[in-house]
Amino acid sequence: MKLKKTIPAALLIFSLAFPSFPNASACTVFCDSQGGTVLAGRSFDVLDNCGLAMSFVPATATAHGRVTCGRDTWTSADGMNDRGLFVAVADVPTLDKVVSFKPPADLTTFLDGLLANCATVKDALAWCQQQPAPRLGGWLNRWSIGNSKHPFLERYTYNTPQHVLIADSTGDSVVCEWIRGRFKAVRKTGRYELMTNFLLSAPQLGNYPCPRFATDSKILDESEKPSLETCVALLKATASGGTKYSLVCDLPRGEIHIYLRCQFEQPRACT
Repeated sequence: MKLKKTIPAALLIFSLAFPSFPNASACTVFCDSQGGTVLAGRSFDVLDNCGLAMSFVPATATAHGRVTCGRDTWTSADGMNDRGLFVAVADVPTLDKVVSFKPPADLTTFLDGLLANCATVKDALAWCQQQPAPRLGGWLNRWSIGNSKHPFLERYTYNTPQHVLIADSTGDSVVCEWIRGRFKAVRKTGRYELMTNFLLSAPQLGNYPCPRFATDSKILDESEKPSLETCVALLKATASGGTKYSLVCDLPRGEIHIYLRCQFEQPRACT
């Protein structure tokens, strides 16, 4: 991928890390498509004043090239690969812990695995259904019997406090959620799909109704067609003091438009 405009060095890292972080309580993620136009975007909102970073991983014979964004200690909040697959996470209310004898994937492992192995929403759904329920950014406790390096038995308890929107270059999208370890897929049914910080498959569990979801839905409903201008208007309308960055991805073109700390008049772009 080549940069159209230089991104400050403080924004860039070239490694993957495992996350431990405070909740992101005001994120917005969406996919809007019509005809050959497919735009996906998100706002990254967190409570602390964290550093920001992007991670670039080149393609190999067995894995897609990909770019991910997030904190400077881990870049696993969102990303896009060289096939136009977009992924982003947002926090949701958590329920009872999950108990499993299989180790759950953390956020970095899960998001990087999706982007490395999948080209379409269909691929991503099949891949997700083959994985144990992930913990993403949730807590994890491990209990074992036997040698610590080669235990006879292991048991994991954890929670999954995020959901994931996945979109591809055809305009297909899905929101993936895990409730008490059970996988739920909420498919796109109209021109756009939108998620904030409540579970689409179980809104009664908390954070609903959501004013940001209502505001963003109104903007998309009133727009004639998908456009970069509409996406930016949506992100501006629900930005707050906790918004560290916003981005819009053109999935067929492989372009990413980045807006740091609500500076919507100073976009940075890479392809």
